[in-house]
Amino acid sequence: MRRSPSRPATCARHAPGPQLRRAVLYIRVSTDVQAREGESIPAQRARLSDWARENGYVVVREYVDAGESARVADRPEFARMLQDARKSPRPFDAVLVWKWDRFARNAEDAAIYKSLLRRQLGVELIAIGDPQSSGAVGVLMERILDVIAEFQSLITAEHVKNTMTYLARDGRWLGKVPFGYRLDDTGKLAENEEEAPAVRWAFEEVSTRRMTVYAVAEEFARGLRFPSTVARGYRWSPTAVRQMLRNPVYTGQAVWNRRYMTVDSSSGLSKKNRGFRDPTEWVIVEDAHPALVTKELFERTQRVLDEIGARFARTPNGDYLFRGLVICGRCGHHLSYSNPDRGPNPKLVCTQYYRIPSVACRPMNCIRPRELEEIVFRATEELLESTGALPELAIAAKKEPAALEPAALLQNVRHRLQRLIDAYEAGVLTLEEFRERRASLDQERARLEKPTAQPGEGAVNQEEAIKALRERIRDVLPVLRDPHRSVTEKNVVLADVIDRIVVNRVDDSVRIVWRSLRE
Repeated sequence: MRRSPSRPATCARHAPGPQLRRAVLYIRVSTDVQAREGESIPAQRARLSDWARENGYVVVREYVDAGESARVADRPEFARMLQDARKSPRPFDAVLVWKWDRFARNAEDAAIYKSLLRRQLGVELIAIGDPQSSGAVGVLMERILDVIAEFQSLITAEHVKNTMTYLARDGRWLGKVPFGYRLDDTGKLAENEEEAPAVRWAFEEVSTRRMTVYAVAEEFARGLRFPSTVARGYRWSPTAVRQMLRNPVYTGQAVWNRRYMTVDSSSGLSKKNRGFRDPTEWVIVEDAHPALVTKELFERTQRVLDEIGARFARTPNGDYLFRGLVICGRCGHHLSYSNPDRGPNPKLVCTQYYRIPSVACRPMNCIRPRELEEIVFRATEELLESTGALPELAIAAKKEPAALEPAALLQNVRHRLQRLIDAYEAGVLTLEEFRERRASLDQERARLEKPTAQPGEGAVNQEEAIKALRERIRDVLPVLRDPHRSVTEKNVVLADVIDRIVVNRVDDSVRIVWRSLRE
């Protein structure tokens, strides 16, 4: 008959009674121990369940991290267990683990999370497979076991690092296979005959035709899919293209041990912080695999990317008046701040002019910020002084404003949708934020796809909207005229009254679409 381990010193025995204590099982296996007898998921579950039943506990839930590392930041179920323990009322009274090295392999992490669960949350921690002692000896034994677990983890990590360094110096590829390559039978990178031509094309286009990453992403999206997101149907993003063009792997160079990750446990839940190691710690192997581009082409591409980035240099504080409101009247793209020489006369330039130089928006569609500021402020004054219908909002001595074509507006919405997807893929937006903004853009697209209303339709509602708009402008004008207000504050109030500003240099027009009238 099997004899169950004795209860640990940290848990006082309870007198027999009808009420059972609620326990959860925490089970973890890493890939190197899954096959080891006694430490597989089924084996741990069986031992823990038997012990709970024999010692007066009822198992209410399991948290299983399968194939995860010992680092707390890499264990989603461990983090979920901590979050559940914080709930009120607390859903369980004890956490059962097989051994302390299943709970944590780092003495500092072990101390933090044991203190959190035991002292702050009042949850018992029981490692049924480790020796148990009472009193001060029990506390000492537990800490010794934590240190031994950390020592074993460090030895394993050092062994893995040495092995990985050896493989890297031998030319083996240790990470995710870059686009344009495949792994051969020896574990080294080899040219992917289907993808490599696209990589060479991108480097050539950027270095010779000065095509930007946005244009390359658009071209790739017509026929190529990003390798890691094929199943989800995501397109190439400008960020992915930029990372590809900046990656020296395409010159035949392999770099390993360039990045590191630390874990911040101060908040009770671990947070990953990534960064770059000192270059002296990098493992760099030249000519480790076939190069897809020459080093000369790679360096030329880097210079062009730097120059294109300078064209869209922002103001020192990263903001400028009318940011996000100015639209190109020909293609529907935004106008962006451009001041490559850091001179006194910056411009707002259609981004499509730089992205596909020989295709769209020629000649340059642009306007100086000061000129646009004068036009907008004069338009607001005319709106306040006039009665009845809106006044003409054309530039003085220039042609009558032309409306933005519906097709251009729809194209603008599509581009905004794609940028929204790119931002979600990059982790900038949460799922909730993504859904909210996506719904707003879908509504705008549906509105633009509706047939245009007949002249004179809804005149009464428009008069009411104009009246409300005038009231809002009176409220925001003091902020716009205040020299002590920041550009960010002014942009906030501008967005409250202006939906977009359409600039078209073909007919020298500037058209303001007021927010109250956009429907």
